[in-house]
Amino acid sequence: MADAISLIDLKCLFRETIGFKLEFSGYSVFESAKTTVVDLLRHGEPENDGCLNGHYDVSLSDNGWQQLKQSTEGSVKYDTIITSPLKRCRLFAETYAVQHSLPLKIDTGWQEMFFGQWDGKPYDWIHKHSPELLSDFWRDPWQFTPPEGETMSSFHQRVSQAWKSLLLDRAGEHILLISHSGVIRQLLSIILGMDPSQNLAMSRLHIPYGSISRIEVYHDEQGGQWPRLMFLNGQCSQ
Repeated sequence: MADAISLIDLKCLFRETIGFKLEFSGYSVFESAKTTVVDLLRHGEPENDGCLNGHYDVSLSDNGWQQLKQSTEGSVKYDTIITSPLKRCRLFAETYAVQHSLPLKIDTGWQEMFFGQWDGKPYDWIHKHSPELLSDFWRDPWQFTPPEGETMSSFHQRVSQAWKSLLLDRAGEHILLISHSGVIRQLLSIILGMDPSQNLAMSRLHIPYGSISRIEVYHDEQGGQWPRLMFLNGQCSQ
């Protein structure tokens, strides 16, 4: 019996099992567990590509719509759609939810970082008017904030809280989460245990338009959570 219990404690071996039965030398153990799967879909190309879009509510270009359609052509069956309220995410989410008869949740916790006076402006304009601050922000966003913008600390806390709420409310589901590159990078930094103040995820992870990355979270019987990044910038059919 002791051998059986020790094997059960290796939680990573059971992350994909929901309510399974183990038998070891005639000893049976019923394990109640859940796995949450979250597909992170970045929105497609916006109409004003080349601008720093945070809360600025721009629509998708025709190419952006096509990118999202191609990314979600697979046979994956979702339980729920969650989306940023911004149009470049929300409008496609609403269309997809109706087409597949899925519940849809619009959550402000998943909207992009707010860039203040820079929000929605072309990168060339920002570089021309605030070259030194822009350089400082890209180098160390934890110490430098766009004029009247959201601090990186607040942004990190917002994404972290949205993630905790998702796992609490949607445990055991397969979720399509439509959001933004900054949000996805920030979430991956949490999942991968990166030091957020080092800004590694923001500077080193490339999240293209219309890309999908998958996280699986095993929930054990003691309430523990064991997340894993399954793939980065993959396809919905995986």
